[in-house]
Amino acid sequence: MTIKSVLQAILGLMLCTSPVLAQQNVADSLKAAYGQEKSDTAKVTILGKLIREEIKTGQIAKAKATLHAMLPLADKTGNNLYKGSAYQFGSYVYASEANTDSILFYANKALAFLEHETSARAIRLKVMSNNNIAVAYSTSGNMKSSMEVLINNLPLIKSIGDDNLYQATLSNISTGFVMMGDYEKAYRYMLQDVGLADKPGTSPSNQAYAFINAAVVCDNLKKFDEQKLYLDKARHALDQIGESPLWPRYYAFQASYYANIGQPARAIADANKTINLLKKYPERSNMYMALQAICAAEYSLKNYKNARDAALKEHQMAIEDNYTERIIVSAANIADYSSRLSDYRTAFLYMKKYNEIKDSVQLQENTQKINELEALLRTSQKEEKIARLELDKRRTSQQISNQRFTNILLGVTCLLLLIILGWGYLFFRNNKRAAAQKEKLKIAETMLHAQETERERIARDLHDGLVGTLSGIKINLGIIANNLEEGDVRNGIAHSTIQLGTSIQELRNIAHNMMPEMLLKLGLEAALKDLCHLLESAGLSVQNEFINLDQNFEVEKQVIIYRIVQELFSNILKHAQATAVFFQCARQSDMLLITVEDDGVGLQLNNQKAGIGLRNIRSRVHYLNGSIDISPIKGSNGTSVNIQLHVA
Repeated sequence: MTIKSVLQAILGLMLCTSPVLAQQNVADSLKAAYGQEKSDTAKVTILGKLIREEIKTGQIAKAKATLHAMLPLADKTGNNLYKGSAYQFGSYVYASEANTDSILFYANKALAFLEHETSARAIRLKVMSNNNIAVAYSTSGNMKSSMEVLINNLPLIKSIGDDNLYQATLSNISTGFVMMGDYEKAYRYMLQDVGLADKPGTSPSNQAYAFINAAVVCDNLKKFDEQKLYLDKARHALDQIGESPLWPRYYAFQASYYANIGQPARAIADANKTINLLKKYPERSNMYMALQAICAAEYSLKNYKNARDAALKEHQMAIEDNYTERIIVSAANIADYSSRLSDYRTAFLYMKKYNEIKDSVQLQENTQKINELEALLRTSQKEEKIARLELDKRRTSQQISNQRFTNILLGVTCLLLLIILGWGYLFFRNNKRAAAQKEKLKIAETMLHAQETERERIARDLHDGLVGTLSGIKINLGIIANNLEEGDVRNGIAHSTIQLGTSIQELRNIAHNMMPEMLLKLGLEAALKDLCHLLESAGLSVQNEFINLDQNFEVEKQVIIYRIVQELFSNILKHAQATAVFFQCARQSDMLLITVEDDGVGLQLNNQKAGIGLRNIRSRVHYLNGSIDISPIKGSNGTSVNIQLHVA
């Protein structure tokens, strides 16, 4: 299954929980009602229904135009519920085209407006906004976060008593865990899902979706008896529905079931039903499952050519979808089937493709397989050449033929030896590079440690020594000024006292920047919040979010993280010309994720001063074995910085 599958499932959830409108005449009647309505709140409601209809009919551009008309109207109402509703629809519109940045922007704005709203309608809007955030995470490949969002939705849905929405969410969670390969968790949520589906009063469409999803989970867990039970239940529900886009998915997994239990003829028949139905209800994930079932069935019947034809179709689909897992598996299958057909050239080509994509851990084993196929190909070509020579020169002696065969074996042996030597050289060179890199990191660690120690010493000396001394001088000057009569001398001393106070404050700021006292006393989260306050005091609007930062880790690493964020904020103040900043810092296991976004003029890489700051940031990120991505924000001139750091 692909990320696209779960994206469609979640979008299906959103559609199934919205009022179902009819065709084009519905949109026309909504527009007419909008023109007659005078209340802004009623207009917002009508535009929301119109957006749903436009998304359902694939009119994304029109939905965006309707959204832009809806937002100022919602703002005019002054009601947070309607403002949240408008921004939730914004996230819905952009979820339909998987625009991650826009989804997150609108969904988070909606949740901010709805934060203190407790009505059933507000809770439903929160659920839908969270669903759209889950779409954004799944689209970007972060299935773990997507599942966390959906799971956190369950108590909200339960609080409003919407069983259909609760069941549909369970189905999506189960599907998500299948994608992640966590089949045991998928099974647990699947059991809850089918438990609700078995209740009296559940609609046949919800039952069919739940039971087919259960069959998918059981297929991956190889619980074939349970899989058949759920397939039969799904068939019963689908028979009640009649026409449904779920029929191809049903036949696809029934084909997989028959292939797994050794009934290839039935598997092929159901797979072909899937393929025929996909002309009416196109969904590529079902096509994958149908082709895989055909491969397994034809293979068991030793119809290797038919099996290879199905694998070739799957391979081409996977390339079009950039579906790496199925590219690898289908390439391996094509190589296997071709080898059994004695088509060593095709087998060699697809095994080579397989090895180019396969993980480097298996590189040595796969290279050996390629060499074996290459040797077989060369031997086959030589044998064909020898056969042709024997037809032309029947009197050629057996001695010459044996000599040639010996030469071939010698050549293959030399080739293998060269490959082994080449691999050994590459292994030695990579180890040498790794050692050099390790030494560089060690030197960098020593330098950073020494630098932070010196910063701490200088900050302490400034704060405890020079600041204290200057403060004493300021007090003495104030006493002297108070004892003098009005005049130039007194005024001069008072002016000097003010300048001295300013200098003391600047020294305190310098000491704080060199080694923030709040970091050492209160921890990383408090220190980062202090940096955010500094940005706000400079006139910027700052939205910040901290997740799981209460987990402790080394102070030295906290200082490095603080320096990275400090440098990022400094660049924004000095170069970005921004008015708003979004900052997020989240701890996930042994990783720390930092996101900083601004609405400024964009990053100027040719700015020498900004370039020095970026080099400082990159050096600290690399020290923590992390990665940094700096990119413009889609649809604006702002900049987005995403950093991943190892802190365990």
